[in-house]
Amino acid sequence: VQAKFKPKEVEARLVKQWGPDAGKRIFTDLKDITEEVSSQPNGLVEALKKRPYLVKQIYSSCFAEIENAGHRFGEDLSDADKKALTAFLATL
Repeated sequence: VQAKFKPKEVEARLVKQWGPDAGKRIFTDLKDITEEVSSQPNGLVEALKKRPYLVKQIYSSCFAEIENAGHRFGEDLSDADKKALTAFLATL
């Protein structure tokens, strides 16, 4: 949404985060994808296949070697606390 209504701000943010060359390339590719998908709504996957770096480097927020390794939250809890937490989560 911001890319459509405030493109200069989005481009500036991308340039700040990724540097002038990469930021402008990312912005241009995102605009091109938007145009492609607007004219061909089922074409998102094909549009991204042309620019795989966007998914692998830009979109992905996981830098772990094994992406589905889980998390470390609660590993230091006692068995009683783990059971209490599990019981609480079951009520949500």
